[in-house]
Amino acid sequence: MTNTRWADEWQELKEYLGGEFRPELCHQTTDLVAREFTRSPSEGEFYHTSLAYLYDLTAFSMSGTKEPYRSLIRFLVPPGARLLDYGCGIGSDGLKFLAEGYPVSFADFQNPSTAYLQWRLQQRGTTAEVYDVEHFPDDAHFDLAYSFDVLEHVADPFSFLEHLEAIADHVAVNFIVEEHNTNFPMHYSHDWEKLERWITERNTLLFHSHLYPNSKLLVYKVGSVSPRRPLLSVVIPTHNRQDLLEKVLLALTRQTLAAPFQVIVADDGSTDRTSTFLADYQALFDLRVISLPQGGPARARNAALSLAEAPLVVFLDDDITPDPTFLEQHLTFHLRQPAENVAALGHVDWHHDLEISPFMEYITGAGSQLFDWNRIRQLPELDYAHFYTCNLSLKRDFLRRERFDESFPYPVYEDIELGYRLKTRHGLRLLYHPSARAEHLDIKSYAGFKGRQYRAGTAAVYFATKHPELRIVLGIEQALQARSTSQDDLLPQVDAAIAEVEKVNLSKLMGLRLGEHLLANYFALVLGTLYQEGLFRSYQKGILDALRSQPPAPPRFHAQPHPNNRKPFRANARPQTHRVKSRR
Repeated sequence: MTNTRWADEWQELKEYLGGEFRPELCHQTTDLVAREFTRSPSEGEFYHTSLAYLYDLTAFSMSGTKEPYRSLIRFLVPPGARLLDYGCGIGSDGLKFLAEGYPVSFADFQNPSTAYLQWRLQQRGTTAEVYDVEHFPDDAHFDLAYSFDVLEHVADPFSFLEHLEAIADHVAVNFIVEEHNTNFPMHYSHDWEKLERWITERNTLLFHSHLYPNSKLLVYKVGSVSPRRPLLSVVIPTHNRQDLLEKVLLALTRQTLAAPFQVIVADDGSTDRTSTFLADYQALFDLRVISLPQGGPARARNAALSLAEAPLVVFLDDDITPDPTFLEQHLTFHLRQPAENVAALGHVDWHHDLEISPFMEYITGAGSQLFDWNRIRQLPELDYAHFYTCNLSLKRDFLRRERFDESFPYPVYEDIELGYRLKTRHGLRLLYHPSARAEHLDIKSYAGFKGRQYRAGTAAVYFATKHPELRIVLGIEQALQARSTSQDDLLPQVDAAIAEVEKVNLSKLMGLRLGEHLLANYFALVLGTLYQEGLFRSYQKGILDALRSQPPAPPRFHAQPHPNNRKPFRANARPQTHRVKSRR
């Protein structure tokens, strides 16, 4: 059987049923099951003889509804772990796990669904145990037993879970929370809150959340276990940011995530009280601290990644405070996007307590030198140039293929360059996930940001030595052309003009209520033009000064970019040649 069969399980069912296949039933499966149930002489007879479930379970598998559940199981137990698909029906979930390297056993009533499952196994040339739940062996045991959309079908869910806990180290179940109605006459109404308390008192919850409005997924380790393996590792490099970092950590104590996570702070040679106050947080969550001689955020992140235990890594800056649902949103994203090469970029706003200056509005708006949100919102898939490690999550195993280059002369471009390698060598797919929100605590000024742009230009020269194919998009050739044409250096004059215009008290002008919107637009246009010119010329100056100096040391990573699948920076306008997030 070819893998293309996964694209349409209806075709597989049609092949199995032959002339008995009824295509009109594919679009009315829920009503079909309900009608069959009401006609059955007993509940037991229904579950032993149901043909409607062949259609209903195929439709449900094709919907992809349970893919996030399967993703979570893959995060919790590695391939090779023994799984039991209890209440398996036609076995679509277990068959996918089998294809991914998990030994899987199945359990259900002997009925048309399990007969079809046996046929599907034979078609794949695969063997697996298919147990009759009415004659389940006493000595069977599994690393994890999952039972999806089953509890609402059993009269006594407590006894059912006790059975699963006796045969498995981990249990995964979901609660269907709905009103009893004629569409689901075979469903029992349970006190789900009581059942969850009963589970929690006896076991160790690893995950519990509503991945769908009417379905709450619970995964737990049988018995009391400590510590719990984290599902996310949050990596934060820091240097002399004690006050800001403390606000970030406080925000992490308020997360809604119903799963364990760890926080790894890499202290990059701080000389303030960073190392002292971090000890206070180790009792609040799983906090790891690694202290390093100052070497930049690339080295700090690499060191932190060596301690990451979770299957998902979330990068966060030490001046970015996450919203309460931040980690929950990142985890949910990856449950719904299980492909190893898919990463999530969350959204960052200015902190709500900050007074936003015209310059701060410019670099996140029209200028986009700090964050390119205007363009990002319009793109179905992002470029490596948006690989912002201030709010970014990836699968750990995918990230292990590359590391941050620690040889960048400044903490600029080191994340974008890693994104470029992950994109060109390994097919990184970066998607915007605006629901993973955070706020930026650091105030930016033109004077300070101009220095950042100068350092970005210097770093761009090193970037180009590793990836010469990016010389144009990094602005190297444009800077050389400007030097060769002997353009006057207008930067001091631009700086002076900005200083004069910034003296204007816009709030007083607005208070006059004399065409305030025209005034605001006028000053935004004037300042925007000046900011663009000043930042652009600072960037070019950094490039030219770096080219005049001794060439940078040979790169530690020798790029062999794939000739295809390149999507460089847009270089058709000045602000677009150097959108890059500075770390300091």
